[in-house]
Amino acid sequence: MRAFRLSTMTLLVLTAAAWSPSASAEPSGAAVSTDLMQLLPVELTAFGDIRYRFISPGLDEFEIGSVELDSALQLSPHVMVSAAFAYSPAEDKVGLGAFTVDGSLLGPEKKHLFRTKLLQDSGAVFGKFDVPFGLAYLEYPATENRFVDLPHVVMATHGGWNDIGGQAYAIADHFDLTLYLVNAQALESEEMVAIGKFAQHSYGGRVGLKPVSGLSLGASVAEVTGPLDTGMWGADVSATAGPIVLKNEYILRTPSDGPTVQGGYTQGLAKIGAFFAGARYETTLTDGAISDTSGAITLGAEVFPQAEIRIAHLRSFESDSQTTYLQLVGGSIWQPTGLRR
Repeated sequence: MRAFRLSTMTLLVLTAAAWSPSASAEPSGAAVSTDLMQLLPVELTAFGDIRYRFISPGLDEFEIGSVELDSALQLSPHVMVSAAFAYSPAEDKVGLGAFTVDGSLLGPEKKHLFRTKLLQDSGAVFGKFDVPFGLAYLEYPATENRFVDLPHVVMATHGGWNDIGGQAYAIADHFDLTLYLVNAQALESEEMVAIGKFAQHSYGGRVGLKPVSGLSLGASVAEVTGPLDTGMWGADVSATAGPIVLKNEYILRTPSDGPTVQGGYTQGLAKIGAFFAGARYETTLTDGAISDTSGAITLGAEVFPQAEIRIAHLRSFESDSQTTYLQLVGGSIWQPTGLRR
């Protein structure tokens, strides 16, 4: 993530906007509105988390999990410009997490260039964004990931893919479709770069079917062009029944020069009132041999609107390593393409 610096004037403007006596929060508490923003209609949202980590083997410690400030500007009735600035604890730097220009095309609302009831939403996005492969990208924000860490198979295959390029999306009552073309440098490993194998571009997409209410079936594909020449495929099933949400995902990555990595996870989460509990189980295979099998459980509660306290325990059955998080997380989520749902 590239580091950036805000000018002194920018900091003063942001501080004045956030703490102005005339500032009034929206009913949801998710955004800040000021007289300045009424002239230039910018919406600010943010989230972050701080946690204490118990790890065996290893040292227990406090840590910042994430901090992100998001802004959105309605440039025209049909075009939204959004940016996300995220703090990276590993690098102790702030960088550009996302920057998108989102044009709404077909749909029933005023924001759509062409009105139709056949689609709920559709459009084209250009910039830097989380690549919508599978389901995991929906839980990149700390507010959405109640297991704290992403599944191991996700990190072993695409590592929380964020890239620069373009995408087109369409959402209807019984299907959704996303197509994208991105740079794919985010998929390069240090070993591949060292031997001169670089990615040129990656193209792919995801199609989702919703045959009945509460059930979604999806399939994803990504192809990387150039000397790196790798392919990635995925399938996912999610279901909602009352307070219970179930998610299942399988991912396969087949590089031209390197081990084939594949695996899947299944997780369930139940939320009753202010309380929630969940469990996850996953397996990762490298060249056909099991490289990791792990489980996770989580328990938590909403302590006040848009803030939760969580206890999550993760264990690898292969290495017998264990991690327990005590996490406080709060804020809003950011929806750059309308596909986070």
